[in-house]
Amino acid sequence: MRRYVRQAKMRLGFCLHGTFIPGDPEAGYEAEVDWGTATAIIAGERLQVKYFCMRSKYSGKHFVRAYPCERQQAFFDGHLHAFQFFGGVFAVVIYDNLTTAVRKVLQGRKRLEQESFRTFRAYHSFTARFTSPNAGNEKGGVEGLVGYARRNYLVPVPEAASIEELNARLLAQCQAYGSRQSWPVASSRWRHYTRRNESTCWHCRRRCLATNRCRWGKWINTAP
Repeated sequence: MRRYVRQAKMRLGFCLHGTFIPGDPEAGYEAEVDWGTATAIIAGERLQVKYFCMRSKYSGKHFVRAYPCERQQAFFDGHLHAFQFFGGVFAVVIYDNLTTAVRKVLQGRKRLEQESFRTFRAYHSFTARFTSPNAGNEKGGVEGLVGYARRNYLVPVPEAASIEELNARLLAQCQAYGSRQSWPVASSRWRHYTRRNESTCWHCRRRCLATNRCRWGKWINTAP
């Protein structure tokens, strides 16, 4: 009986695993922001640095900048450099409930924002959207970027004469990433991205060694 009901639901078009909203982002509309932590050697001294990450939801292009702390001044400065890098201000920026922006988490999606943050976003004319508490999956793209930046930009431990020199390298790497990444394939279900000679395949969720086909047989975009 259960098998018959399942098959009947499939024929009638019912979703068996809940209801989903299509998540195709609009170009230049939404970005995600988060912080990461890494180790760097600055002027011969081993330090723990914080790095600001902003990622476009549409293209996956990203910006990373290092700071000695995670304070509000660094938070705002990261936005300014990121907007300059992307060539404009996103209409919506998605955050978790970081204290540099949120003073108090209210019921549902309501937040009591820090006064200086409210002034900052009003000046730059963007809307802040905050995730649910302990729900990093709601901004999974930038969560992945934090790990990607640490593994690819900050390993092995970078050495620089100053934070400015380190940030110049990070900027060059972000620009190089944007020139390497291919655009997503137009597909009704799966999207694949190529980086260098390997690809991150969102079908099998693994690194695919082939340049044009993943191990599950799905085609991967290789256009420049």
